[in-house]
Amino acid sequence: MLTVTHVDITRDLRIAKVYLSFLNPSAPKEEVLGELLRRRKEIRYHLGNELRAKYVPDLRFYLDESAERSSRVQAIIENLHRDETDIKQ
Repeated sequence: MLTVTHVDITRDLRIAKVYLSFLNPSAPKEEVLGELLRRRKEIRYHLGNELRAKYVPDLRFYLDESAERSSRVQAIIENLHRDETDIKQ
C-alpha cells in the first residue's frame, strides 16, 4: 500500500514535491517510484482536469521513510524494555 504523506508546493505553484510512504516494508519501492515517474504526465493531466488553477504543478516524487524509521525506533525501545525486564527477574 502506498500513502501520500506530505506535499510541498512552491509559492508559484509550478512544482509539487510529493512524499510517499509504503506500509509494507518489503514493497518494491523503486519499481513503484519508477512507474509513477513514467506516468507523471498522465497524473498531471488528470490533476489538471480537477484543479482550478492557472498552472498544474510539475510532480516530483520522493520516498518518505519516516514511518519506517519510527517503527525501527519503536522496536528498539520495546527490546530495551524487554531486556530490562529479563535482567530484573
